[in-house]
Amino acid sequence: MKDYTPFEIAELILAKRNNSITGGEERNLNEWKNRSDRNELLYKRLLEENIDADAVERRFEGYDYDKYYKDCCKKIDKSKRIKSIEILKWAALILIPVAVLSLVYFRDSGTKVYQAMADIRPGTSNAVLILSDGEKVTLGDKNAGDLIVKDNIKVESDTLKYENVTTEKIAFNTIIIPRGGEFVLKLSDGTKIWLNAESELKYPVSFTGNERKVYLKGEGFFEVTKNEKSPFKVVTNDHVISVLGTEFSIRAYSDEKYITTTLESGKVSIDAGNRHAELHPGQQSNVSNSEMTVKEVNTQLYTAWRNNKYVFDNQSLREILHTLSRWYDMEVDYDQYNLGDIRFTGELMKYSNITDFLEKLETLEKVRFDINGKKVRVSPY
Repeated sequence: MKDYTPFEIAELILAKRNNSITGGEERNLNEWKNRSDRNELLYKRLLEENIDADAVERRFEGYDYDKYYKDCCKKIDKSKRIKSIEILKWAALILIPVAVLSLVYFRDSGTKVYQAMADIRPGTSNAVLILSDGEKVTLGDKNAGDLIVKDNIKVESDTLKYENVTTEKIAFNTIIIPRGGEFVLKLSDGTKIWLNAESELKYPVSFTGNERKVYLKGEGFFEVTKNEKSPFKVVTNDHVISVLGTEFSIRAYSDEKYITTTLESGKVSIDAGNRHAELHPGQQSNVSNSEMTVKEVNTQLYTAWRNNKYVFDNQSLREILHTLSRWYDMEVDYDQYNLGDIRFTGELMKYSNITDFLEKLETLEKVRFDINGKKVRVSPY
C-alpha cells in the first residue's frame, strides 16, 4: 500500500476539483480516501467547500504564506504548470489549504491537531456598557479608537475611564464582558480593574460616603487606589473583600465551585458567611458554601492573564481547557471523562493561536485534539 505525501494528495484533490483527474489518479485518490474515516471527512470537506482567496487568507493567516506558496509551486509537476501567473496563484491558493491540512493529518507520528474546519480565534477587547438610564454602549474593536461616552466618561484604546465625574445622587453603571472578550476599567477614584472574559462589574459612577463598593461576577484583577477614609469593597454573592489599597484578583464564576481571591500586594480581609480571613501577599483564599481555606500560592498562575499570558503548573486538562474556553469562545468535549484529569504544565500568550498550544500538549503522547469549528474534541492518544 503506497504512502502518499501531502502534496501528492493535494495535487489529486486539486485535479478532482478541476475535473481534470485521470482514471488512474482517481483510483489512487479513492484508495487513499478509503483508508480511514478521517481521510474521507477531509476529502469531502475540501470538495464541498467553496475556496476563494480571501477565505484562504483568513483561515490560514497564521501560516507563512510565502513558504507554502513556494513549496506548492516547487511540488507541482513542471509539465503541468500553468503559465498564467494569476491562474498559478489561484491553483496554489487551493493547494495551500489542502497541503496544510494534509500535513496536519500525515505527520510521521500522526499526532498533529486536526484543523480542517478550525475557527477558534483569541478573544478581543470588547464589552457592553450599561449606563444608569439603561442606555447600552458597545465598546471595543467595533468602535476602534477613542470614544466619548458621556460627560467625563470616555474610552481610550481598551480602557473605559471615569475622570472628574460628579453626581448629585448615586448612579450605577454596569460593564459586561462577553465570552471571548476583555476590557480595562478606570474608576473615578483612580482604581484600575482588568476584567476577563464572561465577567460583569456593577459600580457607582462616582464614590460618595465612607466606602467604595462594587459588585463582581466572573473574574477581575484590581489595582486599588489607597484611601484610608474610604475602604474599597468587592461583593460577589455573600462574599465581601475589603481593602484600603492593594493589588489582587478575584475569580467568581457561577459555574465554578470556589470563589478565589489571590493577593499580589497589600492586604485584604475576606468575609463569607460567618467566616473571616486576612490575606497577605502570596496567599489565596478559596470559599465554597461559606467554607474557607487559605494557602500560599504562586500568584502568577492566577494573575498572569492580566499581562496577556496564561500560566499552568501541573493543572488538570479539564481546568486548563475550561479557563481557555472563555477566552477562545470554544466548546470542549471528552471521549472519556478521565482524560480531563491528566495534568499538564505550560504557558500560552493570550493572543496566540490555540492550535500551537494544543499541538505541544499532543507531543506528550497522552491525548489528541480534533478541532471542528469552535468545538474541540479530546480523545486518547
